[in-house]
Amino acid sequence: MGEINQPLIKKLYEERLSKLEKDLTDVFAQLNRTENAQSRNNLQRQIEEIEQEMNTIEQKLKSISQTKVTAHPLLQILEPYVDSTITYINRAYQACCPEGFSQQPDTVEGILEILQDIRGNNPQFAPIARFVAHLVLDFNIPKALRDELQKWGENNIKDFNQLREDIQKDNNSDIQDANSYLVIRVKPKTKKIDRFYISAWLIPDIRCYKPQNYDGFQTLDVSKSSTKTFTLAEIPQIVESLLNQSSSYVLRNLTVEFFLPSQLLNHEVDSFIKKEFNYAETIGKKYRVFVRANERLEKNYPYKGLWYDKWQKLKQAYNCQCRQELVSKNYTLEVLRKKLDKAIGLIFIKVPEPTSHEKFFSLLLITATPIALCLRKEIKLQAVVKNSLLDCCIQELPEKVKEKRLDAPQDKDDHIGHHLSLVWEDPERLTPDAEYFYSLPQSVS
Repeated sequence: MGEINQPLIKKLYEERLSKLEKDLTDVFAQLNRTENAQSRNNLQRQIEEIEQEMNTIEQKLKSISQTKVTAHPLLQILEPYVDSTITYINRAYQACCPEGFSQQPDTVEGILEILQDIRGNNPQFAPIARFVAHLVLDFNIPKALRDELQKWGENNIKDFNQLREDIQKDNNSDIQDANSYLVIRVKPKTKKIDRFYISAWLIPDIRCYKPQNYDGFQTLDVSKSSTKTFTLAEIPQIVESLLNQSSSYVLRNLTVEFFLPSQLLNHEVDSFIKKEFNYAETIGKKYRVFVRANERLEKNYPYKGLWYDKWQKLKQAYNCQCRQELVSKNYTLEVLRKKLDKAIGLIFIKVPEPTSHEKFFSLLLITATPIALCLRKEIKLQAVVKNSLLDCCIQELPEKVKEKRLDAPQDKDDHIGHHLSLVWEDPERLTPDAEYFYSLPQSVS
């Protein structure tokens, strides 16, 4: 692969750009002195042509200023590890290619040659420089290789550590934000709570969700008639149909959210069955499943500001252990009411007696408590399982609950994974039909 004399080309471009800048100044001076219309038109055209050429040269200079590295030393570093790392090398390569670029080489040498030749979107760092940084940040790659690449990057790529930090931030943002949601609202027809209207929306990418603009979501088909109602027993079949509809979209980290009457927050929605490729399992094993209260969507819910403020406190405590920040002991309803006045959530509270079931979930509404992990059935908790949930960070709780549901044997009812209800009330993510909510002031403080 022949090398072009980049310093010489850069010097020639800079000299040409300097001359054009002088020409542009002269033509502008002539334009200011000329009153003849035809002459002014000619001068305007000259100005446009000079500016166009200047823009072209500036782009070429910017391209030359991209970090230029040589591929072959990288090949020597990567070759001993190719068999065990080719998947991650390909992934790093794809992350550095321009959008829409589809060429996929068969060899590492081919990858390096393409990365050396293509132009990236970043004026400071060439694609091959970003490729090295991606590999250094991939912990699937052996540490010895990552250390070699880190040293090579520091020696050959200007500001390599800054590049690595920038990519790490982008990766963290993508991991945190790239989530899909299937939102199902189950609204009772009457106070008897025996028949329900059902609405459903799919949010393929929460980052694009703008319900106030009617954008970023798809309304899913529940029934041909919007006035049709369903029994509680019919809902599992509807949920399976909605999940099947959702499968035609590109989804990531799908969460299924049920907005329910507060009296049904303990309903076993995570135990609904979905059959896929002739294999049936509960949806709680495959997706994160949250339950949320319909009452919080109502216009007359009086604790919107408190709810929002508590959610902000919860986000600040995302990296804290659940046992540190959440109420985790059994109390009478009266004492629990007092605890929840300030608390941001609760975990592993003993399942309420039938007589206090509705009162228990009413407390979550009255105190605007954002999250709660409740036991639907009194079982003997395995200490290891309980502690693993108490010790995890708050932001990890939904994924940990999913893991426990996945651990639960289908034929054993005494596993904790069968009996968890996770209330996760995010006021920043509501149903598209909660239109009034998007124009409200979000804080009472």
